[in-house]
Amino acid sequence: MVIVGLAYSELSSYDIDNLGAYLLKLDSNYEKVLEWNNLDTYTHKEVGDVVELSNGYFLVIGVESSPSYSTALAIVDNTGGFIYQKIYHYLFSETRGFVADENGNFYSLFTNYSSQNNSSPIGFLQIDLDLKINKEIYFPGLTGNAIAAGLTNNGDGTFTLLYKQSKIGSDYFDIVVSKKVIK
Repeated sequence: MVIVGLAYSELSSYDIDNLGAYLLKLDSNYEKVLEWNNLDTYTHKEVGDVVELSNGYFLVIGVESSPSYSTALAIVDNTGGFIYQKIYHYLFSETRGFVADENGNFYSLFTNYSSQNNSSPIGFLQIDLDLKINKEIYFPGLTGNAIAAGLTNNGDGTFTLLYKQSKIGSDYFDIVVSKKVIK
């Protein structure tokens, strides 16, 4: 069982900027296997998800503390040791659907708020264990307002993307499910 959430230091007053991510893994007898937090690093104001990778490491996904509220990622090893963390400022907090593969890579679908690439509102990332982006792909042809909602690795070289899309000027969204080959 894996429990994830936010923690704050008992030695400091409760303040949104004093929060950190917290991870606890228990065995089948509810005994602690590992415990980790990143208090006082100012990198996780919120925790959105945790993905256990094929090597037993954990990817902790959240949102950075103010002022930027960017996507915050951390890798924790299988003993609770801290490996690496990184902030991605242009991903904002609309990163959804992190999935892992058998090679230790992980993938994400995100809403593109970057001023660097306005060709598509949805992007796809392949990230390695050092939190280095190996692949960044955008999907041209999407119009209106599109927001990333989920991602599935089909295990055959394809991914299923889930996103919400509205026409320009509309307040109503359609749910779109799309299978893509990503090379």
